[in-house]
Amino acid sequence: MKSRAAVPFVWHSRHELRRALTQKQIIAMAAETSYCSVSIKQVEGVMDALFNVACAELKNNGMFTLAGWFRLKLKKQPATEEKWGINPVTKKPLLFKSKPASKRVRAFAMAKLKGILLRGVLLDSW
Repeated sequence: MKSRAAVPFVWHSRHELRRALTQKQIIAMAAETSYCSVSIKQVEGVMDALFNVACAELKNNGMFTLAGWFRLKLKKQPATEEKWGINPVTKKPLLFKSKPASKRVRAFAMAKLKGILLRGVLLDSW
């Protein structure tokens, strides 16, 4: 039987690539890659303003579109009442609990984002 010390542990780089960027990393990258000199504080301000606009639009209209990248939609789920059903395995009656009304936000990729993700090509430049 081999001992564990004989088998080297290899850290695969693909695990590193799967991790999503943090908010601070995204803001720092946006500040670095901007065409004009923009500070990190200014980028944070723009991101906060964009978030506030998106929240207000979702609350008022139920939809928010960002520059052809993606569309956010607010889906309202109505409340459900308690109801009786039958368990398909045991054939015994079962009481399904009631659920309160809820709201969900759905995100849909639009043409520019789909073009980059699917074909690797930007459809039309800014």
